[in-house]
Amino acid sequence: MANNASYRAVAAHFGCSISTVGRNVKKYQQTGTTSSPKRQGHSPFNNPRVLSRIKRIAKQHRSATWQQLIVILRLADIHLGRTTIKKVVRDRLGLQRRKAISKPFLNRRARKLRLEYAIAHREDTVSDWRRTIYVDEAMVKVDGNGVVWVTRDKGEAYLEECMRAKMKGQIGGLMLFAGVWHGGRTELVLFDTSESAGKKKGVTAVIYRDQITMGPLKAAWNRVNNRWRGYGGARLLEDNVGIHKSPVNRLQVARQGFVYIDHPPYSPDLNPIENIWSLLKRRLAQLPRKPTNKDELFTMLQRLWGEIGQDRIDLRVDSMPRRLEAVRKARGFVTKY
Repeated sequence: MANNASYRAVAAHFGCSISTVGRNVKKYQQTGTTSSPKRQGHSPFNNPRVLSRIKRIAKQHRSATWQQLIVILRLADIHLGRTTIKKVVRDRLGLQRRKAISKPFLNRRARKLRLEYAIAHREDTVSDWRRTIYVDEAMVKVDGNGVVWVTRDKGEAYLEECMRAKMKGQIGGLMLFAGVWHGGRTELVLFDTSESAGKKKGVTAVIYRDQITMGPLKAAWNRVNNRWRGYGGARLLEDNVGIHKSPVNRLQVARQGFVYIDHPPYSPDLNPIENIWSLLKRRLAQLPRKPTNKDELFTMLQRLWGEIGQDRIDLRVDSMPRRLEAVRKARGFVTKY
């Protein structure tokens, strides 16, 4: 049609009313298009009140699965499918689904002891924590956490490379010992429990005394104590496991002249070596090839242990004043460490 055609001529050409032509011309002049805007409807993407309710409900049921959350929302008269609820929670509300961080349960007594410890060591300097040896044991399993994910196609479930070897008679994993301090560390020690007198053939106080206290722990003590002689000497920090506190081990400790500082129960965040254990296990999990037996596992762990940069250990040791401050601020509750 000609640009100067009348409304009547345009209406006759398209078979519509003159008023319809007028409305479309006005719409084009205002919006640059004759198309109708997309209807907003009742989508939760555009309703602040509904979004607020969804966020509140999602936080009230943090451990609910997507399907459980859908059911809970339906009870609140919010009807969304799985795909939509994921988009709303992630894109519009900015919430994320992640693995829950594992932290020890702290009752009132444990919180009280942690707070008292943090207050008692308020005046400890960075140098005090640098002359401290942090020791601990850790269990590392051959098959990690027991869950292995593989990428496979249909019909490949029973291919050798798509299966995880399960060794007959495997119980637990490797029980290891190590110690770290600012500027050094012990070797990774594998406990020999072949002659254990314990019911479960585990690490006993006698084994700990003979294989640790009189061996790598004594060597570490002498090394750090000589380094800090004249500046307070070395001191040891370990958790409250029974084998550490047993009379048979304490007698040997007294003979060696070790100086211990108390450690509150359920406080892995106040022992930097716990972070190093976590780092070691993460690096093991990231290996492209997994160990198939305990000997191979220990060999891999020794290599990974030696590859951990000393700067990573030193940074965590130097964070002790901040860790204690975090416990004081949290009034004994768990911290990010």
